Amino acid sequence: MSESGLKAIGKIDELINGPAPVIVVLGEMGAGKTDFACLLAQRWRTLHQENSLPGTNIR
Repeated sequence: MSESGLKAIGKIDELINGPAPVIVVLGEMGAGKTDFACLLAQRWRTLHQENSLPGTNIR
């Protein structure tokens, strides 16, 4: 992974590392909202493996 990619993941980790973050992802159809939300959920599970359950409306 590139240095800029690692920095981006670090920023995401900072974003979701609060006690109860609420993140709303908005955008046009096909913009990658679901992919980004899944990345957020994966990072959440990595950082909070115990008792973690991200809430989502992704089906």
